[in-house]
Amino acid sequence: QRQMCIRDRVNCVSWHQATAFCESRGARLPSEAEWEFAARGSDGRVYSWGDAAPDSERMNGCGKECVAWRDATELSATPSLYDVEDGYVGTAPVGSFPAGLAQAGLSDMAGNVFEWTATKFESYDEVQRLADAKDEDRPLKRVIRGGAFNSFMPAFADPALRFGQVEDAHPHAIGFRCAATPNHAN
Repeated sequence: QRQMCIRDRVNCVSWHQATAFCESRGARLPSEAEWEFAARGSDGRVYSWGDAAPDSERMNGCGKECVAWRDATELSATPSLYDVEDGYVGTAPVGSFPAGLAQAGLSDMAGNVFEWTATKFESYDEVQRLADAKDEDRPLKRVIRGGAFNSFMPAFADPALRFGQVEDAHPHAIGFRCAATPNHAN
């Protein structure tokens, strides 16, 4: 396991833009394994903050404000993650949920925005992975982690949850944070 430090975070950018930004700062996107370790910690917690269920004190997810916004904009209905408002219809300023800090003190490892990783997405299912490999027109995807402000199921706060997203996508619910391998002077 490589050591790394999470540095900056931004959203509404493609994987390519996120990679370029991190490189311009002398950093990189974390691998999905590094991201999960940073989110979960070394003590095997269920969520980044511990084992308590996701709530409006720990993460920016889909609360009453999200359900009301979807209704007002005539989008399909979704349930809420919790039955109160968390104060943000969309993204929240980094650090708005101090009760949700990860073991290493990282903010917003669950909720707010999904985050790009450096890892190419491959299904864990062997049959699906073989089918994907045969599809020459299939766009390259990268792993995203962390859930978002519109997440409405507790599973979206699980650090192990992973999705593949096309590298050129740049939705408002996906962002990134940079990582760097610490320099160790002898």
